[in-house]
Amino acid sequence: SISSLIAQEAFKRGFYIDSNGEKIEGLIKKLNPIDLSEVMIFKANEEAPPKALSPEEVQSFQIGETWIYEAVDIEFQSAEGRVAPIYRTFFMRKLVDGPVALYRLNYKKNNEPGPMESDQSLLYFMRLEDQNNVIFLPPHTYRSHIGEILTKQGCALPGGINYRYRDEQMAQLILILNECNSGNDLSAVKIYLEEDQA
Repeated sequence: SISSLIAQEAFKRGFYIDSNGEKIEGLIKKLNPIDLSEVMIFKANEEAPPKALSPEEVQSFQIGETWIYEAVDIEFQSAEGRVAPIYRTFFMRKLVDGPVALYRLNYKKNNEPGPMESDQSLLYFMRLEDQNNVIFLPPHTYRSHIGEILTKQGCALPGGINYRYRDEQMAQLILILNECNSGNDLSAVKIYLEEDQA
């Protein structure tokens, strides 16, 4: 039937790394980015039944060459009356890999406390290679935040460029951080912005 063909077509070749670090190859459904932040649908082969996997069960997965997702814990606002922050795990799309990595979270805000005091549905995070935690890049202060890090390392943001809260411009900022970190050697940096046709 047409519906089964359409459903089949959404599966692309890929693999995931399970919670034990084992690589499992097969087919992964290319869901919309908000759904992909919470669940990954995997089939071992064309005929196998699909199974849904959560960020708690999977360390990372890759669809084609450029869609790379990692399971990342992020801090949410504390609920009223709570002192300790709430953490949740999401699949975040990795846009830049290197000493400074860039991640994007597409998030559907419900009535629960939102991540990091933001009501945005598109959020960016970075991770420094010697740290486990991701660093939230807030929509209104990300430029000054990155500027401060650059200043501490003796670098500066090039002037006259409007870095917007979008994939390409955020990747550009993270590339500048990587250049500063590595003395202009970007050989260890990979960018995954292209929309894969695989």
